[in-house]
Amino acid sequence: MFLLARGSEADIYLIRYHGCKAVMKIRRRKRYRHSTIDQRIIEERTRNEVLNMIKAYENGLNVPLVLDFNIDQGKIVMEFIEGIPLTERLNKESIRMAGELLARLHLLDIAHWDFTTLNILYTTGDKIYAIDFSLSRHTRDPREKAVDAHLIIRSLRSIHKDVEGKLIDAFWEGYSKYGDAKLIQELVEEIESMGRYVKSRRKTVW
Repeated sequence: MFLLARGSEADIYLIRYHGCKAVMKIRRRKRYRHSTIDQRIIEERTRNEVLNMIKAYENGLNVPLVLDFNIDQGKIVMEFIEGIPLTERLNKESIRMAGELLARLHLLDIAHWDFTTLNILYTTGDKIYAIDFSLSRHTRDPREKAVDAHLIIRSLRSIHKDVEGKLIDAFWEGYSKYGDAKLIQELVEEIESMGRYVKSRRKTVW
């Protein structure tokens, strides 16, 4: 068992599962939380993650296959996806595919809520996979779905300004293939406006 990453709430290990490479995710206990509340949060988030990944996989989306899980222990064993973060393969085609993938998740009423270029893997065969469904939720609320688009657009805006606009256009082109891009764009603009307002208020207060 090899530690791949240590996140804010879980440890990620590379393991062998029935002779194959796999990833095991174990949520850590939070000592600052009451044990009963902590257990409830671990179970709820693990259950959401498992159910959303299974639903996405069964509907043909590129997400890791869930191999095993234990809700009480906050443990998930899933398929190992060989790939690189999308941040290392940013181009119009890869971002367009990311837009398509997100729209298809939203059609299933799954909001990822951490849909950044670091949580999208680019694999051989020019495929992309969504990973890390830790914060995902089942929702029909378009505002909650718009958070996903806001997060990836914010990721793209952190790169060089010369290519930012082209990549964002490619994302919306991909999203519009399966989703209501016009509605989600409007909601993203609302989120961004709210963020700018809060930022300006902080400057005024402080």
